[in-house]
Formats: sequence, structure tokens, C-alpha cells
Amino acid sequence: MPQPEPKKNGRRNRWVWTVLPVNGGITAFNVMLSLYILQLGGTVIDVALLTTIYNVMLIPSSIFWGSITDRLSRRRLFFIISYVGIAVIFGLMLLLQNI
Repeated sequence: MPQPEPKKNGRRNRWVWTVLPVNGGITAFNVMLSLYILQLGGTVIDVALLTTIYNVMLIPSSIFWGSITDRLSRRRLFFIISYVGIAVIFGLMLLLQNI
């Protein structure tokens, strides 16, 4: 049975390219947070602990939200909601005076 041809119209999936700048922002934030921990007097062990906790939380949440997204077939909606959430959190962090 022949497979259907993929759509040649690239406009439909253009929103997927928003992943690159968002991941760049998150990665830059992780680097800045690590440097900030060191500036506050933390050690490399503290930075490693923070990174480990982040990754331990990231793996199950990615599996959970990935299965929900696949089940509901609403990938674009989940991307928009998560990016708005990231923007709000980063915006609120600008208002912080100290930790």
C-alpha cells in the first residue's frame, strides 16, 4: 500500500522552528543560574546538584506531557501554552530584587 506524499507546503509546520530560540533562552538561563550560584558562594557540587534535580524532573515530565500531547493531537496548542508560561516566568524573574 503506497504511503501518502507529505505536504510540500512548509507554512503549516513553520511554528516548529520556534523551538530553537526558546531552547536557546532556557540554556542561557541555566548557564546564568549556574554562574549565579557560584557567585553566591556555592560550589561546583551545588551546581551539579541543581543540574541533576532539573534533569530528574525533566525526564518524567517530558514523558508525561509528550504522551498527553500525542493522545490529544494538539501539539501546537501545547507549544503555545508552554512558551507563554516560559515568557511569564522569565518576565517575573526580571522583577526580582534578590533571592
